[in-house]
Amino acid sequence: MSYGTGIVKKCCGVRVRDVGNMTSNVSGMWELALGGRTLSSLHGLGCDEALPLLNAAISHMAAPENGVEYAKMEPRNGWGSAETAIKYLRDIRAACEDYGAKGKLEFLT
Repeated sequence: MSYGTGIVKKCCGVRVRDVGNMTSNVSGMWELALGGRTLSSLHGLGCDEALPLLNAAISHMAAPENGVEYAKMEPRNGWGSAETAIKYLRDIRAACEDYGAKGKLEFLT
């Protein structure tokens, strides 16, 4: 299973940005970084509302003191890593920064 992420316009639900797909094998990393929230729990949030959550999650994952913990969570099957998990959050953040209050997150699983 994977997450397909995009940005839709708040006004009409039209998808304006496709962020891409990422394996759900790293979902535990995102849940830890998001303080217990799942990535899909951000579905429907305005980009302006999601940005503080994404910034905090990225900071947590990027903190050197947390590196070992995230490395231990890497899937044994090789599908996903801490590096690709944080890159995906950064990609989502960049898309949210582009659309701000006019966009909202959409997750398809």
